[in-house]
Amino acid sequence: NMPGMLQIEALIQMAALTILTLPGNKGKIVYLTSANNLQFKKKIIPGDRLQIKTKLNFWKRGIGKCSGAGYVKDKLTCKADFDIVMPNLITNIPKKII
Repeated sequence: NMPGMLQIEALIQMAALTILTLPGNKGKIVYLTSANNLQFKKKIIPGDRLQIKTKLNFWKRGIGKCSGAGYVKDKLTCKADFDIVMPNLITNIPKKII
């Protein structure tokens, strides 16, 4: 069967691909910062085909909030909410001097 963490990893990579297809982000690095509300509903066994759907809920200044779900034969198998970051965009933000 497919371990749960590999299922979540697949969701995160699909969301990262969404970020990398935005204008100006080609070839940059994306990191996971947190994963929340992880749910595993059904086992994925050999022969099953995992369909992945992700959504970019928020993206600003290199920080994104995403959600994703995995389906086998149109039945929910896993879902999660996660935050991702693109570090080179964060370093470009000017810091305020107090």
